[in-house]
Amino acid sequence: MPQMSAMNWIILLMMFIISLLMMSCKLYNFTSSKLNFLLNMPYSTPVFNKWSW
Repeated sequence: MPQMSAMNWIILLMMFIISLLMMSCKLYNFTSSKLNFLLNMPYSTPVFNKWSW
């Protein structure tokens, strides 16, 4: 009986870790896309092109 509970705990822990990893991956993709958008925005505006000349 204790072995079964240990297995259940391990399975729950693994599922929790996998869900955390998936959440962090989604969050990272979301934030990186937002950051890329914010970083690329000044370069795409004509004002920045005028300043860069």
